[in-house]
Amino acid sequence: VDWRFHSQHTDVQTGDGRGGQLGFDGALSGAATQGTMTPVGGTLTAVLGDAGRYLMTRVSALETTNKAKIVSSPQVATLDNVEAVMDHKQQAFVRVSGYASADLYNLSAGVSLRVLPSVVPGSSNGQMRLDVRIEDGQLGSNTVDGIPVITSSEITTQAFVNEGQSLLIAGYAYDADETDLNAVPGLSKIPLVGNLFKHRQKSGSRMQRLFLLTPHVVSP
Repeated sequence: VDWRFHSQHTDVQTGDGRGGQLGFDGALSGAATQGTMTPVGGTLTAVLGDAGRYLMTRVSALETTNKAKIVSSPQVATLDNVEAVMDHKQQAFVRVSGYASADLYNLSAGVSLRVLPSVVPGSSNGQMRLDVRIEDGQLGSNTVDGIPVITSSEITTQAFVNEGQSLLIAGYAYDADETDLNAVPGLSKIPLVGNLFKHRQKSGSRMQRLFLLTPHVVSP
């Protein structure tokens, strides 16, 4: 996903690198884009106003052509000034051999989203402050001493968002490379001509994960 923001025209390109452009003409909403900032590392944080639903509609359209994918759309309720936590991780247990015994070492990687909402006192439009921390990791195919390498990224940001508006967090990418080897048993091991009975296929993709947060105040 390649994100590019301009002053007069907001151009958003998302996909698998082979095209598929998602464009917005003019402002993203009647209130325009607010609080746009680009911290160190290229991470993009922007308040989209009421355009969050429009953005999700366009992403859903790209999903039908396999140029985007909505991983999940979770909802969680919490109290004012109480942190909400959502985890989606995979675990792997690696055997670590010792002198006289072997232990299982737990490895976990995935997405962890922590949001601390705070309602701004005296705000007429239900303004909230969001303290957001996102951890995104995955188990790699490379190993060190037989233990898989975990690649991870972390984003920490704060933003003021009115009720019903959406906070977009994006900007970091990760690569996924795979190598498949198909070989004819026996014949592929013959010296000199064994490679004629092997087929190695490499595939790779560069992806960027987007987080869209939309807070709502729920009356008791």
